[in-house]
Amino acid sequence: MPKLYIILPLLALAGFGYVYHDFSATADQRAAKAKQEERAAKEKQLAAEAAAREKSIQDALQQQAKRKQERATREAADTARKESRQKAIDARDAARRDAEQLSRRVEVLKKDIAAEETTKKGLLADQKTAAAEAAFLKEVVAKVEENNKSLQVVLDNIAAAEAAIAAQRVAEAAAQKAKE
Repeated sequence: MPKLYIILPLLALAGFGYVYHDFSATADQRAAKAKQEERAAKEKQLAAEAAAREKSIQDALQQQAKRKQERATREAADTARKESRQKAIDARDAARRDAEQLSRRVEVLKKDIAAEETTKKGLLADQKTAAAEAAFLKEVVAKVEENNKSLQVVLDNIAAAEAAIAAQRVAEAAAQKAKE
């Protein structure tokens, strides 16, 4: 048994030495393999990150182009809407100006019509007055002509009477001269 105490630990030491030597010989290989696997994993991870970065850059550029196109479309729509609104405002203002101008023109024409109506009424009144004056003057002329005729008859009678008186005086003067 005492030999067993020496042999067993020596066997265990030999087994340990073999395992240690085997482990130490393959440890560098395993460490190199682990480093290589780690490096491959890092490279794979970096390649995946680079690919993801490249994809995200492409996606960002696509999104940016899409937003730019949407912005251009939105700005074009806004511009068209603003232009149509401005045209509508201009048309409304033009219509309002035209309406105001026409209403002022209507007011002027109403005033002109009222003035013309007043003038017409005055002319009708003047016409009635002139017709009444004409009728009156015709009447007066007829009366004057009648008076003229009767005065002419009276003047003729007076002239005849004066001629008769003058003839009688001449006859009396001749008779008185003959008496003398």
